[in-house]
Amino acid sequence: MTTLERVYEAAQRGEHADLVVRCGASETHRSFALNAAVVAAECGYFRTMLSTAVGTGKGKEASVTETCLVECDPDVFALVVRCIYTGTLNPDGAFFTGTDAVAAGVSHGTKTVSRALEVLALAVFLDCGTCERLATRLIADQRAMFDPDTAVHVWLESNRIGARDMRRIAASRIASTMPRAARSAAFLAMAKPDLVDLLSSDELSVRTEVHVAEALCAWCEANGEQCTALDSRVVRLVWNDPAPRNAPGSSCLNGLNGLNGLNGLNG
Repeated sequence: MTTLERVYEAAQRGEHADLVVRCGASETHRSFALNAAVVAAECGYFRTMLSTAVGTGKGKEASVTETCLVECDPDVFALVVRCIYTGTLNPDGAFFTGTDAVAAGVSHGTKTVSRALEVLALAVFLDCGTCERLATRLIADQRAMFDPDTAVHVWLESNRIGARDMRRIAASRIASTMPRAARSAAFLAMAKPDLVDLLSSDELSVRTEVHVAEALCAWCEANGEQCTALDSRVVRLVWNDPAPRNAPGSSCLNGLNGLNGLNGLNG
């Protein structure tokens, strides 16, 4: 057991803890007794908060700081706290780091991805770099990430919470499974702004211009949209590659051809 793990266990017994974090709604909240110096060193959120916090209580408890995270899932916060003190994640109940997932016998399914995404979102919010890196590695190691629906879901969530490394990895997985990913339910259900962000990302634009054109067409057909209704960044991205001009069959691709010159996209 490391020194930090001993410190964590002592804090849970109420020894030397000088920070109490209450998580969840008032009826179901859980309290976590922590060491301010430890969490401040790992999390920008607590570092900022503690720089202006004033202790509460009387006597020996006068230096204890209390704070509430009402919207925070206590179970997810417990995983982040464990990560801060031990450097490991255990969303499936077995402690492991991202690269040790196979050795630890952890399932590589969507359940692990879903739980790790919750940890990632909280780590980003708390500005906890170590936990964010471990959650990102853990998700990237899952076999489920090669399922297009899962990869798209991870990209959408990463885009929403601002997890840049995870978003980049998810976009690369989507690119590697094109054109299958473009027919997945999660892709076809994307909102237009998300579609534009994904299709214009570097991970998709560098090597897969034809697939990007096909993906654009699939989304348009599934959503009853015309290509002209989409952001010009995507149209310009597709038109920069000559291959889609001669791609067979698609009325949507023909629509892209019709945009040549009309929108000044060809230079």
